[in-house]
Amino acid sequence: PLSVYPNPTNDKATFKFVPAYDTKARIEVYTISGTLVETLFDQSVTGGNLYEIDYRPALRNSAILVYRLILNDKVTTGKLVFQK
Repeated sequence: PLSVYPNPTNDKATFKFVPAYDTKARIEVYTISGTLVETLFDQSVTGGNLYEIDYRPALRNSAILVYRLILNDKVTTGKLVFQK
């Protein structure tokens, strides 16, 4: 599973996951209205390895962001609260 911490954050959040098998992974961040903000990660990953991606939102205001981790055909979603 994907963990994101700290959440809420006022500066940086870390996305952390360990894929069960070799596959392609992609992490995307969206506004609450569905606009893509940024693709944080998009590459092949090795099963059993830990991946950590730091993210500093380039936002000037507080916002609720939606993230998606796509591992092959499995999608995990959640919310990241950014407080300025």
